[in-house]
Amino acid sequence: MPRFVRSMDVQQGFNAKQSSRAKVGFITELKIGDVELAGTESAVKEPEQGKTLEKVVGVMSEYAWDTGPTDAMYLSAQISTANKQLLSGAMLSSLTNIEVSFKYVIYEYDPVQKKYFKSNFSDAALKGILEKRGEDLVLDVAEEPSTEVQEPKNFTLSLGIKAQSEQTINLAASAGAPVVKNWGVGKAS
Repeated sequence: MPRFVRSMDVQQGFNAKQSSRAKVGFITELKIGDVELAGTESAVKEPEQGKTLEKVVGVMSEYAWDTGPTDAMYLSAQISTANKQLLSGAMLSSLTNIEVSFKYVIYEYDPVQKKYFKSNFSDAALKGILEKRGEDLVLDVAEEPSTEVQEPKNFTLSLGIKAQSEQTINLAASAGAPVVKNWGVGKAS
């Protein structure tokens, strides 16, 4: 089964340059248990039409999914200081509710059509649970700020998410050629 793995340019995500053709991605919604991260990155522009995104929780650096319905998704993104503090506080207390609701979008440049397109996204918020490895949750927030982008100050968030029920994800290898894949099995409750 093909994998969908992308590394994205965090600098381009925070400070879009028209001359760049780098891959970029954004987490636009993220709720872990009762902790909803705020969309604090207000000056971020999506490259497809150059519009400012209303709400960005994190600028993505890495994404991996083996594209199977029961495979976990792994995301890494740069989040704000406020979101880092909020999530770190929840992790220090007993994080018993590990349900996750999230939305994200990854953009790539199509050199044939000479335009950006959405290569991976969902139409609705995805529902999942944090993945566990043994007794440990696949959830980490860096203690030290990232050095990739100096301002705004940001911290690396990494998490693994397993689907709760069957949902759909849109994938594309070029502009105008989307493929819909299922993530999860069974009906939503």
